Amino acid sequence: MITRRSLILGVVMAPIAVAGASVGGVRKADARRVRQAARVPGKVYARGRGRGGGGLLRTLGSGVFSVSNANDAYVAVVQLEVLPKDSPVLAMRRGVLNAESWGSGFGASGAKGSASWRLDRATADEVARLWRVTRRDRAPLGAGLVGRWNPKGPFVVGKPLEIVLTLDNGGTTPVWFNTGGRQRGARDNRFLFGAKMGGDALAVVDAPDFGGIGSIQPLEPGKTLERREDLSRWVAITKPGLYQVSCRYELELTTSTKGGQWPDHGHEIWDWAVDDVIDVRVG
Repeated sequence: MITRRSLILGVVMAPIAVAGASVGGVRKADARRVRQAARVPGKVYARGRGRGGGGLLRTLGSGVFSVSNANDAYVAVVQLEVLPKDSPVLAMRRGVLNAESWGSGFGASGAKGSASWRLDRATADEVARLWRVTRRDRAPLGAGLVGRWNPKGPFVVGKPLEIVLTLDNGGTTPVWFNTGGRQRGARDNRFLFGAKMGGDALAVVDAPDFGGIGSIQPLEPGKTLERREDLSRWVAITKPGLYQVSCRYELELTTSTKGGQWPDHGHEIWDWAVDDVIDVRVG
């Protein structure tokens, strides 16, 4: 499964390269037609280097889907019969779009590679028309899901400061969500904590994560689950007193175990977070 937690909007336009020779992985028969095919909007081809160009790339599947709750940022993705050595490009009516990423294949049988482009909504509409696919938008998920924060005290300076998040599905359908993915490091960065004492904010400990193994699990209607984290991994509390602690937990909700899979289910995600500020007394 391929998912992306967040995508920055960006489209790179460049002149269409004039093709001559083929590059690795491009069929020779296609390479002879690059000059003509590269001018056809919607075609994907290998860019190539120098005076020689790339050849046409045969696509086995495609999709255009939203990657933001506001439906103002999109990804266009194609499955490729071969994986080119250079960045694929997508021919448009004015120039080409350089692929934001490309790599090993997924999905369709016989696919050896894939490529994706980051798009704004207008460009997503244009690409969807060229590929004759439906632009897929996000829809809200998680109706009835609520979160509650509680300190698991009493707390003492120098000891763990455990904060408990309880997730409650008060809706009528299961809530599916991603777990993991941000815990390869000193802490689980799906959490975010800050603390103040007397109006003065404590410095937040810098502890980046390096991803992590993730999975998708359901929370059935009427059920609850807990997540626990140590506040001292975010802020250093060195003296007793009353602290105002800001708490945040981030999830990507999905429709099922298939939610978020490119390209057909890439839009079946909803970014969700629960925030609160609680009082924590440390002795």
